[in-house]
Amino acid sequence: MLNRFWDNQFPETDLTDPVQLDAALKFASSKGYIPKAVGSGLNKLSRSNDADKVLVAANIIAQLTERRPDLANQLSDEDVVRAQQVSRYIELGYGPQESVDMINEVFAKSVEERVSLVKGQYSSTSDYNKAVADLTEDAMDSFDSGFFDDDAELTAAYSADYKQVFELNIGKTGDEDLAAKLTEDHLKGLYGKSYLLDGKGTLTKYSPELLLGGSNERVPWLDEHWNKTKEDTVAVIKELHGVDVSPEDITFLPTGDTMRGSKTWRLYYTDPYNGVPIPVSNTAVGVWAPNQEETSYNRKDARERAQVEKDMLAAEYEYTRDGIENNAIVYDYEGYYLNEGDDMEKVAVKRKAYMDKREGFMAKLELLTSDKNKPLTGGKYEDIVTDPSNLYQ
Repeated sequence: MLNRFWDNQFPETDLTDPVQLDAALKFASSKGYIPKAVGSGLNKLSRSNDADKVLVAANIIAQLTERRPDLANQLSDEDVVRAQQVSRYIELGYGPQESVDMINEVFAKSVEERVSLVKGQYSSTSDYNKAVADLTEDAMDSFDSGFFDDDAELTAAYSADYKQVFELNIGKTGDEDLAAKLTEDHLKGLYGKSYLLDGKGTLTKYSPELLLGGSNERVPWLDEHWNKTKEDTVAVIKELHGVDVSPEDITFLPTGDTMRGSKTWRLYYTDPYNGVPIPVSNTAVGVWAPNQEETSYNRKDARERAQVEKDMLAAEYEYTRDGIENNAIVYDYEGYYLNEGDDMEKVAVKRKAYMDKREGFMAKLELLTSDKNKPLTGGKYEDIVTDPSNLYQ
């Protein structure tokens, strides 16, 4: 259906057309899917002997994988290699056409020859393995989203997958730096930080946040759906197995279906006697299929939330901006500072108006975030109320 929609909009796909390029990037980013016509267009561009066309392909691939890391696995390996290698040669100072000719020479070599170009740089296998371990550590940095964010911890599974994919990529490229870049991009489409099991952002293969949210951030509706699923599963386990467990004993793991693109996970519970994970059931009740429409974050509520957040931000901006533009008062934890030389009577009037506006804002905030109403997504408005200057850092 997605392919048909794209084809109806653009019967003749031409990614050198800025309008079509913009549409393709937005479509793939929002849907998490690259239409076949777009993939074919990328293929033609990246394998062209015209340097300008190859550079267009490189730009598109870079933007797609930056917006949605999981899209990397929908791209042809050779297309990605050719496009990124040409870009790298140009960054090193080679001309566009010379860069295309050089990558054609690389692809004329056998896989074994390309591998030897990389491994031949090291005097021993242990030196090579240490270099790969260092590259693996460097790739982990891409999963850290902020200064105050918990760093993702390196797992044995990620290390093993990194080395396997890296060795495939040096066979494709004959270039260590590009192989490392391709490996990192590929694994970004497989691994993500999941907050569902321990709340810490654990590096997880086929994480729900990545497959359903396209990022390494928390996804509020997933949190809600998972918590409800755990509660329901506790009752299922009691009925099927006669075992009492707590919601914290429920976990999930990817299956072959997950790896083939199905956004479902197999449910397990921890055996209370030996700590071994046991499948809940081989039937549908043992499968977790997250669905946003089954949560309070469904489409209707999502629109309402978006409008509430927009209104809140507008109100906050308005009263804070007035305080700044009037140049009479500045809010902080200790109170209000007056500018030297201000007329105290005029300042008092401004201060009263400012405080009235703030009081109205706080009342609105309390109403919108009360237990009677659905909470706002995220915690940014709590931060704003604590210190409105957070908006202007």
